Amino acid sequence: MSKILVFDIGGVVIFHDNARLLKLLISRMSRPPCEAELLAMIRQSGIGTGVSTLEQLQASLVRDFGWEGAYAEFLSDWSSHFSPNTLMLETMHSIGAAYPIVLCSNTNREHWSTLCDQYDIQSICQNVVLSFEVGVEKPDKQIYQRVKNLYPGISGEAFFFVDDDGENVRSGKDFGFSTHHYTDHSAFLTDLRSWSVS
Repeated sequence: MSKILVFDIGGVVIFHDNARLLKLLISRMSRPPCEAELLAMIRQSGIGTGVSTLEQLQASLVRDFGWEGAYAEFLSDWSSHFSPNTLMLETMHSIGAAYPIVLCSNTNREHWSTLCDQYDIQSICQNVVLSFEVGVEKPDKQIYQRVKNLYPGISGEAFFFVDDDGENVRSGKDFGFSTHHYTDHSAFLTDLRSWSVS
């Protein structure tokens, strides 16, 4: 039976320091919100599902919080918080010949572009299902259906879905995927070995 690996990006393949991002954005605001309020606004903006653009998000921050600066500065801050998970990238390169790899991520156009430019992330997978392209974000099960549709005829448990967000892991498991909640690379490798021989 064919088996498919499905990886979240942020917190699994690439680390993202959201606190750094929020602090940078807030540093340019004359009427700054708290970090939790800003994060909630970004998540509710529709940028992750492609409903809104980064330019529209910037305009909202200017209007609501007095963000100051040029768009180029905003774009630089917006993608300044990434660093590679070297252990995971090495693992994915080593197992990529044995299993198809799908990246399934809640992300936006600019972050995806940055990850491709800086880390060549598109080269480690056969397929991508990105929220801003498909119009739906995890934990909505529709995004897992998009993944499954890439490989018709393969049962859900043959997909090994790896995410650092517990809610996403639970929804993936409810959908029928084999899952792993990524918090430690050694634990991931143990679960991966168990799944690969099951």
